Amino acid sequence: MTLDWLIENRTIPLEVTNSLQEIADKYQYSADQMHHHKLQVVDELYQAGKGYIAKFLFPGGRHDNEQWLHALIRMEIRRLDQICNSIEKG
Repeated sequence: MTLDWLIENRTIPLEVTNSLQEIADKYQYSADQMHHHKLQVVDELYQAGKGYIAKFLFPGGRHDNEQWLHALIRMEIRRLDQICNSIEKG
């Protein structure tokens, strides 16, 4: 599996959504707020040594939002899935 394949098939690796979720939790941001604070999120990724994730999210530069928006949607879906699973088990 290559980066091009991932981008082409809109697959968002768990590491990407987990990293975004950690930042969202740190600042208590919703997915919408994450989008509004995009530059801060990118800076956080680079500071955490995860610049490769920022490059994955913005393959055409910071104005190329398609992959970024898809990742935020996947982050929310995975978060909601975790909540539903914990409710079912609890």
